[in-house]
Amino acid sequence: MSSKGHQIGSLYEAREVLTLHGSRSPSPDARLIAEAVAVVSMTRSDDAISEILVDGFFAGSADRYEEHIAPGIVSIEASSFEMGRTTELPVPFCGESPAHAVSVSPYAIGAHAVTNELYGLFDRTRLDLPGRDRKKPAVDVNWYEALIFALWMGCRLPTEAEWELACGGASDAEWCCGQESQLARYAWYSENAGGEVRPVGLLDPNSLGLYDLHGNVWEWCLDTYDADYYRFGASHDPVCVGQGWPEDPRGVRHYVCRGGSVHSLAEMCRTRYRLHEPADFSTDDLGFRVARSRQDQVDANHA
Repeated sequence: MSSKGHQIGSLYEAREVLTLHGSRSPSPDARLIAEAVAVVSMTRSDDAISEILVDGFFAGSADRYEEHIAPGIVSIEASSFEMGRTTELPVPFCGESPAHAVSVSPYAIGAHAVTNELYGLFDRTRLDLPGRDRKKPAVDVNWYEALIFALWMGCRLPTEAEWELACGGASDAEWCCGQESQLARYAWYSENAGGEVRPVGLLDPNSLGLYDLHGNVWEWCLDTYDADYYRFGASHDPVCVGQGWPEDPRGVRHYVCRGGSVHSLAEMCRTRYRLHEPADFSTDDLGFRVARSRQDQVDANHA
């Protein structure tokens, strides 16, 4: 978040915000909470981070991770792959090129999107939904809320590179199944979903054992959106932070969304297709999944 958007000017103010809002249920101003977490993290003070975040706002995150996240998370080995799409291919969409070699450290990612049932640990209103709906992805969640929930669970949002690797498995194919004719085995999209978001995990997993990366709901990534980032981004563990797409008049940056949804054509469900939305945007076909690196602790430097 740029300095233009900052409302919190001190560690004292950040502590006050996090104490006031508590760590359960999305705040009416999730952006303010995300900013407060970032202010604490950027102090680089072990004492402040431990007191206000680890033992404060995010207390119990390690236990929540082990109980609720670890059973449904998939480990991905370190990999090198060609990210993005070459300009020689027909109609590369904005921001998909140039294709470039990247390497990603080992990480783990949710086998499926965060469900209403899981999100209900954070926002109790989700548990009032009918049983079938509790198994559907948690949607109408903006980027700030997704980030806070992930941190509260001892995780984070996946980087765009991690998401692309998880989806395509380092293949140069457009979809995890190779051919569009096979996509309905893996994805709820415009051809088979009838506009209805479905419970997670009903279709076939990809080769890494991950579900619904194509279709069903778009998924937030950690990265801010920059159409030119592939031209200058890091080659190892790339993540675009605090740059790129200009802030709108409200001072809100755009973040990357991936994967397509039940309303998307097959083209928009491709492994490399990039979408972006303002961080405070939410809708009924946009959700998220969590990720975690081996060294991850409660950290919100990208808020």
